[in-house]
Amino acid sequence: MAMANRKFPSLPLSLLPLVVLHEIIGYLDHSTLRSLARASDRLESVFAPEIFKSVSLEFSEQDFTFLYMLAGSGLAKYVKTLQYNASTLLHPDLSDAEKFYEVLFTPEDYVNSQSQGLWSTNPYCTHYYDIQPFLLEQLAKQSKVVYSQADSLTLDYALPKLSNLEKFIFRFEPHVAFHEHPACFWDMQGTFRRHWTSTFQPMCAREPRMASIRSLELFLGAATMEPMDLDLIRPLLQNVEELHLHEFRTFEFIADHIKIRSLKALRLTTVTGLRLGALEAFCRRHRESLRGLHLADIQGHFNPMILEDLQDFRRIGQACPFEEVTVSVHNYLHGATEQPEIVEALLLGGVKDVDPIKTGFIYS
Repeated sequence: MAMANRKFPSLPLSLLPLVVLHEIIGYLDHSTLRSLARASDRLESVFAPEIFKSVSLEFSEQDFTFLYMLAGSGLAKYVKTLQYNASTLLHPDLSDAEKFYEVLFTPEDYVNSQSQGLWSTNPYCTHYYDIQPFLLEQLAKQSKVVYSQADSLTLDYALPKLSNLEKFIFRFEPHVAFHEHPACFWDMQGTFRRHWTSTFQPMCAREPRMASIRSLELFLGAATMEPMDLDLIRPLLQNVEELHLHEFRTFEFIADHIKIRSLKALRLTTVTGLRLGALEAFCRRHRESLRGLHLADIQGHFNPMILEDLQDFRRIGQACPFEEVTVSVHNYLHGATEQPEIVEALLLGGVKDVDPIKTGFIYS
């Protein structure tokens, strides 16, 4: 009974062994880690690598200021992944009230938006006439970055200082609340090209800036890559070992124009709509280095009862000696649980013959 009521002395977190502190990290979110890191120099040295391992950047003066300060500090060495989320830019004509209400965002547009719930969670825009002041505030913030070129200048300064940067993610997509109303924005393709140039021109200006980057992830949304865009990242692609593309159009364009000599792994988030012949040709050209293939959303390309579909994936597997393959299928017909295994076996060369009518598959 005495032992049950005995109070053991508490041990300050900063005095815990390193192995225990590293175990704790996996159970804490970034906000908690940041708070604990301020408690002592020892905790900061333990938690900082986890806190700054991955940095996400929005198109805002605040975020570019943060990156500038981070790059100039001793914390820059901990950054392994940098993600830049570039959204479409609001149109300068928003300041013209007459044009805004009669052309850019009419009462009818507002009714349609309300029916889609686009403004239902925004406390600042409960009424139609609240929207223009709200957007003008956002436009002022965006314009400050645009006219000062804070994005390109900050990246030009910061990238050489992120000496351990291994992965860069570029994500371009329309503003969530206004994706149905492009009249309120700059031209989609023009906005994309501005973000693309201001991002990759500093990155590829000098070879040492991109020497450590081994993984590149691109999400272009509705934007389309053109030759001038590819030329800008061509030097970067030559050092990349992992390429992750979210749109099949982007993959087909890159596949038609360049060979990535160091590529070890290819990830495609959307395969539906992709020409499998293009994927086969790409894998064949990269067979000397490519060892990993990861495909998501292959619905529309694969029916286990159609021999032609099976042969397409089998040919891709024969084009390259893959060592690691993962496949996912979304929203397909009944029996979808076995389909990823079937495609993976075909890609890994684990199927000698296919006969969907009789026995299905003959595994090696």
